[in-house]
Amino acid sequence: MPDDYDVPRPSKINLKETAAETASRIYAKERRRVEKDRERVARANGMRYSRERQRGSEDERGRRAAYVNDMDDMGELDGGLFGTFTFGSGLPTSTPGLSGIFSRLFGARESRARDIFDGPPPMGTMGADAYRAHVRERFRTAQRDEDFREEIRRRTARREAEEATFRADRIAEEREEREAKRRRRARAEQAAQDAQAAAAETATSRREEAQAQKAERARWRKRCAALFDVEIVSVELGFADIPWPVAAAKGAGFSIVLHPEDINAENVMRFLFALADDEGTDRRKILREAIRLFHSDRFHSRVLPRVKESERERVREGVEVVARILTHLLSVK
Repeated sequence: MPDDYDVPRPSKINLKETAAETASRIYAKERRRVEKDRERVARANGMRYSRERQRGSEDERGRRAAYVNDMDDMGELDGGLFGTFTFGSGLPTSTPGLSGIFSRLFGARESRARDIFDGPPPMGTMGADAYRAHVRERFRTAQRDEDFREEIRRRTARREAEEATFRADRIAEEREEREAKRRRRARAEQAAQDAQAAAAETATSRREEAQAQKAERARWRKRCAALFDVEIVSVELGFADIPWPVAAAKGAGFSIVLHPEDINAENVMRFLFALADDEGTDRRKILREAIRLFHSDRFHSRVLPRVKESERERVREGVEVVARILTHLLSVK
C-alpha cells in the first residue's frame, strides 16, 4: 500500500506558450543576433565591443541548444540589420571595404553606439513570423537612427578637430610672425648700432688722419727751415728729399713726393691752405712765403747744387712747376 506521504510523479503535459512568452523568446533571439552583428562590425573596424553574454545551462542539452541557436542566427541573416551574411563570414557583403576605416580615422576605441534595445514590443494579434519581421524592422529603424546620430557626432568631432587644428595653425603663424618681427627689429637695431659704430670709427679715423696731416704740415715747416736756412753742403739730396708743398705719399714720418705728377695745383692749394688754417694765418701770406722758398734764383743757388747729378733735372722741373702754381694762386687770391 502506498505511503500516504508519497508525492506523485509530476505530469509531462507541456503547457502552451503564451503570447508574452513568444514575444520575449523572439525578441531575445533577435537581440542576440543584432548584438553579434554589432560586435562583428565593431571588431572588424578595430573597436572594442562588450556585451553581457548569457551563460548557457549547465547540462549538455542547454549548451547544445545555445550552439544550435547561434548557428540558426547566423544562417537566418537574409538582408537583416547589416546586410546579407553567410556562415563564417567576417563582414557583411553589403559593406565591402569598411574594415579598419574607423580605426584609421579615429584610432582603436570602444563602440560608442547607444543601446537600442528597449524591451520587446507588444505582440498583439501578429503571428510569430510577422512579429519577428516587426522586431527586425524596429531594430533596423533604431540602428539607422543611432547611425545617423553617430554620423552627426563624428562630423561634429571632425569639425571641432579641424577648427582646433586651424586655431593651432593660426596661433603658430601668429607666433612665427611675432618672432619674425622680433628678428627684423633685432636686425634693424643691430644694423643701427653697426652703422653708429662705423660712423664713430670713421669720425675717429678722420680725426686721427687730420691730426696726422696737421703734424705732417708742421714737420714740413721744420724741413723747409733745415733745407733752406742751414748751409749743408756735404749731403747729396734726391727728388724725394725736397720738402715739396704737396700732400702726397707718406714716408718715414713726413710727406714724400715720389713723382713729378704729384705736383699739381689742387694738391699744392690744399696743402698750403690747410697749413694757413692750422696756424691761423692769412692764406696770401702762406703763398708768399712758399714763393720765397721756391723762387727759381734762390732755389737754384742754394739747394740745387746739393742735389744728385742724376736727379737735378727732375728737381729743376718740379721747382718751376711749383713756382708757376704759387704765382697763379697768389694772383687769383
